[in-house]
Amino acid sequence: MSLESVPPKYAQLVQTLQRRIEAGDYPPGTLLPSENQLIQEFGVSRPTVVAALRVLREQGWIESQQGKGRFVRGRPALALAEQPRPGHAYLTTPETASPGEVLEAGAQTVPNRVAALLDLPAKSRAFLRRRLVVRDGEPSEIVSFWLPLDLWKGRI
Repeated sequence: MSLESVPPKYAQLVQTLQRRIEAGDYPPGTLLPSENQLIQEFGVSRPTVVAALRVLREQGWIESQQGKGRFVRGRPALALAEQPRPGHAYLTTPETASPGEVLEAGAQTVPNRVAALLDLPAKSRAFLRRRLVVRDGEPSEIVSFWLPLDLWKGRI
């Protein structure tokens, strides 16, 4: 039996679009592909695309303009980093205190916003640990923990 869990399709689409924005594939101010284009490219349903776009809008990645489409805003990284987030409690308390599971762990190239927050050069690699937090028996949040590799090496 596999202990891995796969995020819902809309969450996977959110992550893919966030990565593209961070990589500069969709620079701030540009028009995001239409719902139909996203449906065709990713082979998902309209409700999946609508849910992903709603999350991106709520998180400040994109903005909608009636009759024009959805435009990339980029990520307000520092503004969001300064606000308390529900996942913060899971990073500061022992893992055994909350149900959940590790989704991935390993060295990865950091996104631009993470590099800026960690004061790392662009395209640096860091250790990423992503954990799915469960509340009331339902998946509620994915918490990502980035640690520069030079700090991680001393802990292995």
